[in-house]
Amino acid sequence: MEMEVLNTAGAQAGDKVIISLPPEELLKASASAYLMPAVAAVAGAAIGWSRSGTDTGAIIGCVVGLALAFTWLFVLDRKRMAPAPFISRVLESGRTTG
Repeated sequence: MEMEVLNTAGAQAGDKVIISLPPEELLKASASAYLMPAVAAVAGAAIGWSRSGTDTGAIIGCVVGLALAFTWLFVLDRKRMAPAPFISRVLESGRTTG
């Protein structure tokens, strides 16, 4: 697998490495990705139902809430507000000695 990460361990191309995120940043990223859409869906459904008094209004509100949440996540990803992962340790050198 290839991805761009900060090379804080001095790894070379071909090395097997461990890629890390600080635990608090992992929690923030998880909450943004999983909790935010769920809360937006429930809030949208509640607002839609309270405004219309029907299940159709709740469904529309839920869809609107999800769309807003996913748009927000897309914007966050584009701005790269999430922390960059980094190489925390080199497990095995990929270089051959000859």
